[in-house]
Amino acid sequence: MSLRDQVLQVLSKHETERKPDHSHDPRQRHRSINGDAAIQEGERTQGASENFGEIIKSVKDKLVGDANIAITSSGEGYKFSVGGDEFIAAGDFDSQSERVRLFDGAFKDETVLKGVVAHELSHLIFSRVQKKLSEEMSAVNRLVMDYPESSDPFAKNGVMSADGTLRDDYKKRFPYYNALYDYFYGKHYKELKEKDGITPYSASYWKAHEQGNGSWDTAINETLAEISRLKAQGIKKGIPNIWRGFYREMNDLYKKTK
Repeated sequence: MSLRDQVLQVLSKHETERKPDHSHDPRQRHRSINGDAAIQEGERTQGASENFGEIIKSVKDKLVGDANIAITSSGEGYKFSVGGDEFIAAGDFDSQSERVRLFDGAFKDETVLKGVVAHELSHLIFSRVQKKLSEEMSAVNRLVMDYPESSDPFAKNGVMSADGTLRDDYKKRFPYYNALYDYFYGKHYKELKEKDGITPYSASYWKAHEQGNGSWDTAINETLAEISRLKAQGIKKGIPNIWRGFYREMNDLYKKTK
C-alpha cells in the first residue's frame, strides 16, 4: 500500500468509525494507581490531612482550570488487570460523565494525592482534545474526498502532502490535526512506541497493546496521564523528550477547547 493510500485509509476510518476509546474497560473508565507498591488491598488511609481538599483544588486549577468536573472520594479501590499485571485502583475517570473517583490508595499522603488527581485529570484533557482532533480529521477527510476530480489533494497546492501532514494554507484552519497527526499517525509513531512505558503502570498498557488486548490510543492516554502524575509529584527524570513534547502539545491544545 502506498503512503498516500495509507493516509486515505486513516482519514476514512476516522470519518466512519472513530469514537472515544474505551475498549480496555467496559465501564468506560480510565484508572490510576498510587505508584506505591506497598499499598495492599484493603489497607485504609490513616491520618487524613485537612489539606487534601485544597490539594485537589490546586491540582485541578493548574491542569484544567474551571472545568466542570466532579471529584469524589469513593472508599476502597478495586482490582483490575492490564497486560497480565494486577493493580488496585487509586482513582478512575469516567469519560462520559467526566467524573473522577478517588479511592483509599489516593490518600496515602499529599504527594500521592497530587499524582493520582493529576493522572485522572489528564484523561479529561486527552478526551476533550481527542474529540477536537476527531472532528478535524473528519473535516480534512471530507475536503480530500470532495476535491475536484481534475485536481490532486496531495499536490503542492493541495490539502496535504503524501505523508498526511497539512499544507501551509490549512495548518491554522486545523490546529489539532496539524499539531497531533505526527504523534498519532505519522513520523513520531515509531519513536513513541520504542520509548513506551514511562512507568511500570503505563508499560502494562503498551504490553496489552502488543498482545492485541489494548488500543494504541489507550497506551498513549495512560502514558500521558503518568507523565502528568510524575510532574505533579515533582519527578522530572526519565521522561523522553518525544513524550515531553507530546504532553506539552496536548495540554496547550486543551486550553483552546474551552
